[in-house]
Amino acid sequence: MQEICASASRRAWCAAVGLVLVTSFVHAQDRPPQAGDTAARVNGVTILAGEVDAKLGYNLASLQEEIYALRQKQLEALIDQALLRGEAARRGVTLDALVETEITSKVTPATADDAAHLRVGDCFVLAGSADYAVASAPGLGSAAPTTPR
Repeated sequence: MQEICASASRRAWCAAVGLVLVTSFVHAQDRPPQAGDTAARVNGVTILAGEVDAKLGYNLASLQEEIYALRQKQLEALIDQALLRGEAARRGVTLDALVETEITSKVTPATADDAAHLRVGDCFVLAGSADYAVASAPGLGSAAPTTPR
């Protein structure tokens, strides 16, 4: 009988801990922690989110800058996609047809010499699409398909 009670008690404890963790995760998704928020309680001692952030210092600031840059990049990609979809709709064509007409068909194929001068950092994905990469290397045009057609 003790084993059953201990097992039931352990299951209840585990369920309670799981509920606290899930609740914490859900609340963490609602908003970032504020300086005065409790991050943890250990042996009756409260550790505030501000204390954690203070210890992180430069690393936290660097991550926040990276998050801002990622959000800006994604916003620009979504704006580009919305503009392209709008233009395709205005012309009565598909997005693929618009890209083919206005971008792909105007690209000069890269030569071996162009490829020799291209650095890895010169390419990035355009508007979140894996189908086209824009190269900033001279002589490569504005875009080139990254997948064979």
